[in-house]
Amino acid sequence: MRLTVAKTALRHARRAEMMTAESVLALAGALALAFAASTAVPSVLGKPIDLVFRAAAAAGTLVACGAVWTSTYALIRRRAQVRPAAARWASLPFLPALALYPVVVQAARFPDIAHLLLNATTTRSVLASYLVWWWVALEALVVAWWLLAGSAETLDRSGVTAEESDPADPRRGRGVFDGTTTAVLLALGLAVFANSDVFKQLKSTQSEFTNPVVAAQLLVRGESPYDLSEPIWENAINLPPVSLAVLYAPAGLVPSRWLPHVFYAVNLACAALAVWWLLREVALPGAPRLLRCALLAGLLGAFTPWRDSAILGQPNGIILLLLVLTLRALLADRPLASGFALLLAFLVKPVSLWHLLYLLRSRRFRVLAAFCVGAGAAVAVSLAVAGWDVWWYYVTQKLPELLRGTARYGNVSLAGVHARLFMTSHALYLTDTLPPLPLASALNWTASALGILLLVRLVRPPESDGTRPGSSGTPETSGPWGGYGEARRARDVLGFGLATCGALLLANLAWHHYMTWLLVSAAALAQPRVWTELTPGRRRLVTALAMAGFAVVAVDSDYYLRSVAEWVADWPALAWLHTFGLLWVLASTALALSALSALPDTAQQTGGSFDDRAAVRDVEPQQLDGSRRAVDGQRPPTTLLEAQHETVATAGER
Repeated sequence: MRLTVAKTALRHARRAEMMTAESVLALAGALALAFAASTAVPSVLGKPIDLVFRAAAAAGTLVACGAVWTSTYALIRRRAQVRPAAARWASLPFLPALALYPVVVQAARFPDIAHLLLNATTTRSVLASYLVWWWVALEALVVAWWLLAGSAETLDRSGVTAEESDPADPRRGRGVFDGTTTAVLLALGLAVFANSDVFKQLKSTQSEFTNPVVAAQLLVRGESPYDLSEPIWENAINLPPVSLAVLYAPAGLVPSRWLPHVFYAVNLACAALAVWWLLREVALPGAPRLLRCALLAGLLGAFTPWRDSAILGQPNGIILLLLVLTLRALLADRPLASGFALLLAFLVKPVSLWHLLYLLRSRRFRVLAAFCVGAGAAVAVSLAVAGWDVWWYYVTQKLPELLRGTARYGNVSLAGVHARLFMTSHALYLTDTLPPLPLASALNWTASALGILLLVRLVRPPESDGTRPGSSGTPETSGPWGGYGEARRARDVLGFGLATCGALLLANLAWHHYMTWLLVSAAALAQPRVWTELTPGRRRLVTALAMAGFAVVAVDSDYYLRSVAEWVADWPALAWLHTFGLLWVLASTALALSALSALPDTAQQTGGSFDDRAAVRDVEPQQLDGSRRAVDGQRPPTTLLEAQHETVATAGER
């Protein structure tokens, strides 16, 4: 009797563990797929849409989804050892199907959309192909991640000792990069930088900076800088009044003849300083200085997003420095400096909303308070300079058009991809406002919701593991990044890099040159602690994704489009190349953060992260009543699963 009760309790406990938020959402996605199949499959097969065929299509879809989920769960279960982790990972490929719910809402609101979905084969096939592509990509990524997981004992099989993995070790990064080799690399980097950046800038007018400066001067004189008669995505002024009044108006004090060159020098200095800090303090903390100089020159010369920023006059170097200053202040526990630095970055380009979500999730409320206070002061200054009329015009006339985004080829966000799905290839050159696209809006809502879910799962508050600066028992590291332990610092830098990827991928508009900010994510992935926490197979997967992503991101968008223009009409996905690269960078950052984000107390109190295997590995036997068992001469449980079995058996005996 007691054994039966114990088995029943264990079975109920297992079911409760498998009912994670992702599992419920995956079930909802499977139901949406079944509903879509019940409508689409009979018409595709030429069968009458009656109850029998609809039920058969829906049942077949549910059976197929269940088989795929179960097989993926079984594969992960043998490696994860924790059911919630296996259930969460197996559910990931089904989450994009949730986009069908807002699609149905849009079809109910707009009869023409319902007509297209039911009768137009092209629209239905485009939507289905896009969702199937997401499912295949995520399923392949999940299976590869867990096939490369290895056993728990192979996490330290790289042969890297604790002394060798210490980022403060002065020997780290030396060896082959000493002496002549580093000098040659530095010379090549300087040559690339001079050819691609300096010489081209001599003839550049920096128009995308000088035009806002002229608009700011109009604003100061009491005139409106906005003109809706101009195409919104061609030489139009789209910055809010607060940015023009606070940042661009002071630049008007520089003589117009020297303004482009002065701005280029400031922009370049900010970018160089930001990259140098990232190399010295995050990516290569122990590397020779000459090697860091070579990498700095090579990055500024070869990374195409930065080159485009320098030629066009986009202040992405300034934004990159402000993001680095935000991160430095976060890790040093200086909320006031961090909030103001992020505010300045937001004023230069107001697309960093995901950094605010990152701060909210990580419970940096003092940083958010500093940001809000500074934003209120900046808006008050702009109201004094511009007046209510300009602000009202911007909010009611200009902002709604901006929020629609654009389908132009330079927009690398998912919103641009979703808009191109339901437009012809001519939309790649569209400079006017986008028409209403209900289906694209539905996909955008789903992408944003899933992005928030990813951020919530992977980002942990500083108090979760007791490693907040100044807390007792925290292993402290000296240096300009403050008093965080190495693991906590690595997680926070990766989380900030993930928020940077989200700010680009899930914005309504993100031009190709905005990808200069991804240097923060590149430095986060290059942290020594990240690679010591990954198995060899997973290192290869993360490395392949990151290398492919950054290689694609660095492709010149103008040259690329001119090369594939004749094929884009037949193969629209060719225009999504840079978005693919951004997705790969996001995937590599998320996977690396997943391997570092699981902590024992976090996994038990908040439901854990996507990867609870690390939590199982890090649990000490003494934490599972090992001291009592050591006295009795028994082996303590080494996994959470064994501890759960023991708890249920003990309850049955009582």
